[in-house]
Amino acid sequence: MYSPWIHRLDFSYKHDFTVKIGQTKNTLQLSLDVKNLLNLFNNSWGVAKYMNPAITEGKILKYEGVDDKGYATFSTPSYISGSTQTWTASHTLAQCWYASIGIKYLFN
Repeated sequence: MYSPWIHRLDFSYKHDFTVKIGQTKNTLQLSLDVKNLLNLFNNSWGVAKYMNPAITEGKILKYEGVDDKGYATFSTPSYISGSTQTWTASHTLAQCWYASIGIKYLFN
């Protein structure tokens, strides 16, 4: 079973500063990383969706066979109605945006 497509956007920015100590030039690097950036702006963006647990068989159509003309026939299970949500969003901690800030000192 496949889940719907998820749009996620990650952002990373790094900036180097030259630091001169005596005759040696070293580098100080500052970084900012934001994972699932779209979720920062709207809490329904970048969230995985899974099959609704109320759909017990994992199907919204049931194959019944073929008719006398050879066409496939299907029926809808009784627990499915027009208001049944096929997919449900997974609002877990892993679906939220998060950011990290880093500092790195590079010796030459």
